[in-house]
Amino acid sequence: MKPANARGLPLARSDIDVLGSEVDGFEPQHYFDQQELQAARAAARRWPLLASLLGYGGTGSETGGPGGPVA
Repeated sequence: MKPANARGLPLARSDIDVLGSEVDGFEPQHYFDQQELQAARAAARRWPLLASLLGYGGTGSETGGPGGPVA
C-alpha cells in the first residue's frame, strides 16, 4: 500500500502515475519517468562519498544505478 498524505489520499510514485490516474486512455506502463534518476544524480553530487559507498558512479554505465555514473 502506498503511504497517505495529510488528507489520507494515497501518494503517487511519480508524475507518470498521476497522469495515468487523471487522463483516460493514458497507460503509464508505456512511459519512463526520469524523476528517480535525476534525484539520484543530484543526491550523488551533493553526497559523493555516500554515493560511492552505495555503488553509484564511476564505471561508465549510463544507468545511474548501482555501479553507474550519476553525474
